[in-house]
Amino acid sequence: MRTGRRALAPADLSDPRLKRLIVRLAVPAVIGLSINAAHHTVNAVFLGMLGPEALAAVTISIPALMLIAAIGEGLGVGSAAAIGRLLGGRQTGHGQRDGQHGAGTRSAPGGRC
Repeated sequence: MRTGRRALAPADLSDPRLKRLIVRLAVPAVIGLSINAAHHTVNAVFLGMLGPEALAAVTISIPALMLIAAIGEGLGVGSAAAIGRLLGGRQTGHGQRDGQHGAGTRSAPGGRC
């Protein structure tokens, strides 16, 4: 396993070794999603001990929470892409402005809960 600065360096997206690049970018996402799934499974087990009403209440509310999280994540990815293009084009003023607007927009879906 690599340690140090090289492991934390940004991925070179022009690397011709595509399989290695996909694995390097996908593994952290797979680990994070697996931990999230395990967390929800453990919650369901403990809520099942409380009774069927508690489990049903959480089962009904989870899709709404996941929708809000997906909207926030989509806005975050879109904002990051827009800011990256602006900063890459040396338009730092517009990039800062879009970053502020993006932060406000991303916090709106979560603030409704």
